[in-house]
Amino acid sequence: MTVSLLRRLLPVLALLLPAAASAVDPDDLLPVEEAFRIEARAESRERIAIGIDIAEGYYLYRHRMGVAADPAAFAEPVLDLPPGIAYTDEFFGDVETYRQRLEATVRGSAAAGIDTVELELRYQGCADVGVCYPPQKARLSVALPAAAAITGALPGAPSGGLDALGSALGSGGLSGLPGAGPAAGVEGLPLPEDEAFGFEAIAASGNEILMRFTPAPGYYLYRDRSSFRIAEGEGVGLGAPRWPPGQTHSDEHFGEVIVYFDQVEVPLSIGRAAGAPQRVVLEATFQGCQTDGVCYPPMTRRVPVDLPQGTADALPETAPTPAAGLSLWTLFAALGGALVGGLILNLMPCVLP
Repeated sequence: MTVSLLRRLLPVLALLLPAAASAVDPDDLLPVEEAFRIEARAESRERIAIGIDIAEGYYLYRHRMGVAADPAAFAEPVLDLPPGIAYTDEFFGDVETYRQRLEATVRGSAAAGIDTVELELRYQGCADVGVCYPPQKARLSVALPAAAAITGALPGAPSGGLDALGSALGSGGLSGLPGAGPAAGVEGLPLPEDEAFGFEAIAASGNEILMRFTPAPGYYLYRDRSSFRIAEGEGVGLGAPRWPPGQTHSDEHFGEVIVYFDQVEVPLSIGRAAGAPQRVVLEATFQGCQTDGVCYPPMTRRVPVDLPQGTADALPETAPTPAAGLSLWTLFAALGGALVGGLILNLMPCVLP
């Protein structure tokens, strides 16, 4: 992003950070490519190292980072990030940030015959002077090493793929290995729901909340089994969530549904009786399943969201979303009463075909 574009954005940013923005000279801000210098290299066909040099006086948000790739070339990319520096942001609440240098890893599975992977790295950062860059997308072209011959390899023999195997076992699945589903073996036991389905929400503006769902590898999220409401906060109403296109999935019991296997960001417009900054608590109810494994009961998360100055307007009427409040008894009946005895990792799962 150029300095000239930052100049045009400053009047808007000044509404969010009036005291700081009024003292900022756009010429003092680095172009985003200089503030955050990104490099990438392949450690193996399953692991890509990402390094970001962060200029002095600038920082990155941990929760605003993500990665995507063509699934036909590099399946199920997962961005592993180290812990950041705990920080209480005036608008985003408790977050983690990175300064100086960030070392991250992208795990996935390169398709046979692919020698170059195109990654899309999503990130957002700010300057200490009080101005944040808009969310960014960096295109990274990474050359992969040649695939090693594995014919006749013995279990435990040195191999570049062992790192991927260890990572898959550590995450509770084997989705990175060809022919191995996430429910295979003891290591495929279902993850706790907060690890299987990550959920975050921040204020994208004074009149929009941005939600992010992150299913773990080998898990998927239903689009239409979700609902949202403001659990705490006065004079704030929600519009309909704007889901991006998902993947059509034929479910034996629920029919044709839309699901998401990868991280998805969902904007949620809000109406406000007054435009002053305030904190609200967003309550999200949603449902997901483990591929060829168990289906989780509907889960509810509450996330505080600090709304900056917004526009006062008519409160929208939230359209009801089906099955968000599906009870366990209804769920079991819909699945023919197939109940796996006992609680597994605090779940009461139902077996899917």
